[in-house]
Amino acid sequence: MKRAVLFIPALMLLLGSCHGKEFLLKENAIRLTPAEMLYFVAGIRPSATLEFTYERHLVYGFSPQLVVGYSLPVDFNFKHDAKGIKIGLELKKYFKPDRRRFYVSTEAFYNRFSYFKTARVFDPVAFIYVSDQEETVRVRGNNYVYHGKFGVSFIKRGLSIDLFLGIGARYRSIAHSFDPNDVFSEGVFLNLVEDYFFGSGIGWQWSAVSGIRLGIPF
Repeated sequence: MKRAVLFIPALMLLLGSCHGKEFLLKENAIRLTPAEMLYFVAGIRPSATLEFTYERHLVYGFSPQLVVGYSLPVDFNFKHDAKGIKIGLELKKYFKPDRRRFYVSTEAFYNRFSYFKTARVFDPVAFIYVSDQEETVRVRGNNYVYHGKFGVSFIKRGLSIDLFLGIGARYRSIAHSFDPNDVFSEGVFLNLVEDYFFGSGIGWQWSAVSGIRLGIPF
């Protein structure tokens, strides 16, 4: 896994360097990532995240992009009091200065979060919820994420649009704490998706990313 984390970004930059013709892209951009406001519905984020990016074009088609995100205190699916920050850096390599500009990139970001989840206890033997018993678990974690990505950026009707997808890995360190008066049960996590992203533990996991960013060019 560690070798893959180093190999994927290196491969992306190697592919980009094969098109090292000098050119200067005129449009810088500030963008918003709308999907980050909705991922929490699917259980892959603890809360809605307000994420902005700032991209600054350099020569030879290279373009660094700063990524900053902040978790909003949205209560959903028994989660509440969510807090979190995200900060990262992406380096893009554009192939040509066309109206629709394809690129490869490598990104790395750090994500820290915490939230509480209150839910009825699930009895896996009887396969029912214990209606008169609830427990609250505090989830705290740190993610270090690395992706190699492919995307296309273009401007339409004055709107800067960035479409992308990629694959990589994340190093996660997540801990659960709970009221000692409660009967703790991993059944608080009611689906496999949520348990994959927020189950307690330390180690490497595969990570995939895709999405769209919308913003203002300048």
